[in-house]
Amino acid sequence: MRNIKFLYWLSVIGTIALSTFSSSQIIALEKPKQLRAQFSQGDLAIEKIANQYGADFSETLNQLSKIEDQIYALGINDIAYFLTYRCYLQVFSGDAEGVTQTLNEYKHLKLENSSSRSIYASMDFCLAWQANHKKDYKTYDLYVEKAFQHALNSPSAVLRYWISFTFASLTNAIGRYNDSIEASQLALGIAIENGDDYREASVRSMLALSEAELGYYDDALKNNQLAIDWYESKNYQNAILELYQNRGYIYISKGELAVASKVFKHAIELAVKLNSQQSIFSMRTNLAAIAQRKGNYQESNRLALSSLKYAQEHKDENLVAHAHSLIAVNFLYLDKMEEAEHAFNTAKEYFERFELINNLADNYSGWSDALASKGDYERAYHAQMAYMQLSQKIYDSEREGKMQKFKSLHQLAEKDREIQRLQEKNRVQSVEVEKAQLEIRVYWLSGIIGFLIISLLILMYRRMVANNLTLQDRNARLDLQRFQDRLTKTFNRRYFEKHSVPLLKNDEGNSYTFFLLDIDHFKQVNDNWGHQIGDQVLVEFCKRLKSSIRSEDKLIRMGGEEFLIIIKSQSRNDDQLIAKKLLLSISELQFITSDGELSATMSVGLARTKPKRNEKTIENIIALADKALYYAKKNGRNQAVYCRDNFNLNSDFETLLNQPIDNIADVV
Repeated sequence: MRNIKFLYWLSVIGTIALSTFSSSQIIALEKPKQLRAQFSQGDLAIEKIANQYGADFSETLNQLSKIEDQIYALGINDIAYFLTYRCYLQVFSGDAEGVTQTLNEYKHLKLENSSSRSIYASMDFCLAWQANHKKDYKTYDLYVEKAFQHALNSPSAVLRYWISFTFASLTNAIGRYNDSIEASQLALGIAIENGDDYREASVRSMLALSEAELGYYDDALKNNQLAIDWYESKNYQNAILELYQNRGYIYISKGELAVASKVFKHAIELAVKLNSQQSIFSMRTNLAAIAQRKGNYQESNRLALSSLKYAQEHKDENLVAHAHSLIAVNFLYLDKMEEAEHAFNTAKEYFERFELINNLADNYSGWSDALASKGDYERAYHAQMAYMQLSQKIYDSEREGKMQKFKSLHQLAEKDREIQRLQEKNRVQSVEVEKAQLEIRVYWLSGIIGFLIISLLILMYRRMVANNLTLQDRNARLDLQRFQDRLTKTFNRRYFEKHSVPLLKNDEGNSYTFFLLDIDHFKQVNDNWGHQIGDQVLVEFCKRLKSSIRSEDKLIRMGGEEFLIIIKSQSRNDDQLIAKKLLLSISELQFITSDGELSATMSVGLARTKPKRNEKTIENIIALADKALYYAKKNGRNQAVYCRDNFNLNSDFETLLNQPIDNIADVV
């Protein structure tokens, strides 16, 4: 399964490229409020140009300049989409001066339209394209996330579609499959609303990939088939080939290897007709991985070696490395140690050179399993240790990315509050003007007319109160959905940003303790038992935590298997007792799942707040708790570490690990 994944990502890239631009290159967004779903007159005018000239960036920019005055007359939302498309063309045609001009234009528009989410989303998206072109993918990820948060409330339907689809592609690639599904569904709704079959097929292709990763195989196969049906109706053979490759991967994930083999063989027949040699040998590598899983190492080697020969002839280093990764395990099972070691080291060298950490970790894992099966436990142990170290590196990298994202979203929330304050000020001024005008009119009206008007106003007021109560109830239900994690029914990180941070900032009379929790070896649960069982473990995990804390304590899912509990703290001793109680609630009982019982433990990092808090100190408390959690992991897991108040956040942690625990933190 591990070696099959590389071809899956080739399929993802193909699907994204297929949907990226030209007329239907206009990608994705959502509508949490009652926002416009139909494309506007300006959107359609831009799309007409994209359809006709999209492949020629220079001419497309020329044609856009001819309708600029028309677009600016339509309003800020049409302007936002116009600038987004123009920025995209300028970035990828190398027009650096044009990009600078567009970014300056954004700054002026933001001053004049401080409440326009479309402009904020458009500018962040433009900066994302700029980072992507410079191959600064970390910055690209950050700006796409920010653009998506703004675009959720943008009245521009086409901008919501484009950014949502891009965000879905990004989150799929980095493993945030729930986020990818939600963004894909937003994009899908807009595509369907506008009767845009091309966009609908593109989104369904992406949606199927994320659904498969979370174990929703029937939904994934349905969306994949709907996309295939549409592309077949248009005879887009290359797109159909990519979708068949994806379909084969879904069946592999589902465990239906025989069906997956048939799909890949059918796809190979299509690839032969299209003379797509790279696809032929990539799918042969997938068939080799399937054969390896079945224990047919001779057949697996035959297929992998044919792919290797093709890859070497065409200098496809990626395919060479993955073929060698398969061949290494096959040779080991076939007792050809020298050839196996050569193949393993070749794959390892490539993955290290291009810093493909996930592939390198999978390479070590498969090698370790094969060595163990041959009784070479010493080398298997060392390979497994290398795998664990790489897994920790991946984990640390993801953790750093999360912290950067939280910081960005926090800054975005601050801007949101400033916009709301401006809007409230304008609303109050408008109410005062209306009140003065009403007083003047009432003063000059006669008694009878005044009585009728007052009666009418009372009736309107009662209706407004009734409507307002209905609206408040509806908003309360929407807030619950907005701030609740779908799977575990706990609060989500948006709740933390919108509610917990302001509460902690303003409540200076009390101390709070942050418990940052992480399920130990949760990746192995997903790998060994599947994502559905992993979801069951997460749900049961949260139930036990809720039963162990007070009703006023907050349990928040920060992402994946990482959770945060915020309690009003009485003393460090009380905090330590709570930590022990939480550890016991998880480790003492088996988790009952549909596939049987399994055990799990967790690690906890604790940090306690001080008075006079602000956003910076709250960030530092989270960072301290995160350091403590990291220490708990490194110190053996299934324990809680309480950071001392004087702990140095910038300390070299590897050095601190060699010092006595009492100098660093309390271990619970």
